[in-house]
Amino acid sequence: PEEIVFLKKDLEVKEPEYDPEAKMLFTITKEKHYHSDLDGGVIVHQTRESLEYAIALLKTEDKTLMKRGLDIVKTVLPMQEKDSSLPYCGIWPYYPEDPLKDRSAAVDYNWADFIAVPLIDVIINHSDYAGEALVNDIKDALVLAARAIKKRDVQPDYTNICIMGAYVCYIVGDICDMPEMTDYAQKRLKNFYDYTIYNKSFTEYNSPTYTIVAMDELLRMKQTIVNPQDKKIVDELYHMSWDLIARHYHQPSGQWCGPYLRTYSSLAQPKFYRLLYNASNGVINLPGDYLRIPNVIQPHEIPSDIIPKFTESTLPRTEIDTFLVANPDVRIEIDKNNVVEGKDIVGKLYATPSFALASVNQGYMWNQTRPLIAHWGTVEKPNYLQVRFLHDGYDFSAINIFCAQDSTNVLATFNIAKDGGDTHPNLDKIQDAQLQAKDIRLRIEIGGDVSKTKLNIQKKKNS
Repeated sequence: PEEIVFLKKDLEVKEPEYDPEAKMLFTITKEKHYHSDLDGGVIVHQTRESLEYAIALLKTEDKTLMKRGLDIVKTVLPMQEKDSSLPYCGIWPYYPEDPLKDRSAAVDYNWADFIAVPLIDVIINHSDYAGEALVNDIKDALVLAARAIKKRDVQPDYTNICIMGAYVCYIVGDICDMPEMTDYAQKRLKNFYDYTIYNKSFTEYNSPTYTIVAMDELLRMKQTIVNPQDKKIVDELYHMSWDLIARHYHQPSGQWCGPYLRTYSSLAQPKFYRLLYNASNGVINLPGDYLRIPNVIQPHEIPSDIIPKFTESTLPRTEIDTFLVANPDVRIEIDKNNVVEGKDIVGKLYATPSFALASVNQGYMWNQTRPLIAHWGTVEKPNYLQVRFLHDGYDFSAINIFCAQDSTNVLATFNIAKDGGDTHPNLDKIQDAQLQAKDIRLRIEIGGDVSKTKLNIQKKKNS
């Protein structure tokens, strides 16, 4: 009963977003997305967010809210593409206002994984309430989604989708009596584990976004998988994730420090502070405006041996991480006397009581990367310095960066990949090594509580 009270309080923030006529959550698009034909400023209804909301509603034991949850499931479920002749069979759209058929934007195949996960929750935890007919419809949809996931066969260098897809196929194989699907999932999980342990990190290294997403999936596996061998793999990956976060946590500023591959913000968000509070049972209680109540849906728990890394600051300190081990088979022969071999991707963090400076030895300047970043300030008033490279005001993915850092100093050089991506590493690559631009610039951006921040550029005197 106490958890239900907490859950209902969490759900209050979603109430204004619910559209009772459409029986889905709505939002307004912020900008044009590369997986959508819609422009910014369009009112849309969200498939993934609506189903996640529905699962929370079903757990309230409130008949009115549970009915709303089931209405959402019945609304979103038929939006899946069921035509087996289409390459995106088994996929759902982001929004019903932007259907998959007859559009120019690329289909996001991740939506087989993202939509299947909450549907699995309905089967596992709410089958009696949902009823036999709806359960059978959900199982049919899950089979199509699992087949799409298996056909796509995402490799372990796409962390969260590889884990999520393994989970979906694992559970669908069990609940739909498809042993071949379970076998595929077990092999995929083991392959992901081997790859991650070999490289010592997830491919989306030190990501405040994707590490948490991966941990959410690992937590889901911890709650459902009972096979001892598979459970051991999941537990080890979960522990590794928390250890990575703890080693990059800067206690004075309360920041999860860089370098990052895949993040949407240069400063920690309130939901991160809430995660630390919940997962430590209130031991890590940082100042700020965020809910200090249990997260009933995702009850994360920091391993006991890792909590001191958050609470007992060791400064100054240096953290060096090999994020990706170079493939020894990759060799580019420039000429007979000049052979270029791949290098490990290595991150470095130097943390002191007054600041934290982080860099990666090689990266690129996509807007979801932070290859060179610093943090300072307090938990209440944090600051960051981020190095960016812009093409017509937008982060230029084709720019490569190479950093060498000792402790307080970083030497960074840049070059351009003539066939690299413009706004995205893969979706809009430069053609024929030609690019139109009105403005190209290197930007040193300072953000956060900038009222007391001053930038001092030191120039060498003429000798």
